[in-house]
Amino acid sequence: MRHKLSKLYLDGGRLVWNGNVVEGNAMIQKFYEDLPTSLHIVTCLDAQPVRIFSNTFSSFY
Repeated sequence: MRHKLSKLYLDGGRLVWNGNVVEGNAMIQKFYEDLPTSLHIVTCLDAQPVRIFSNTFSSFY
């Protein structure tokens, strides 16, 4: 899927990654392709409802 990431950027786009600045669609594409591969496995998800009162978020502790 990395080969499709360049379509998200304009020709004059800029990517900043951990202090590294990469400019231009082609250079951004090369930056992504040069990154090492990684694997992520999500084993558990938890979601809690958020109540909205009077256009403000209420926190529950």
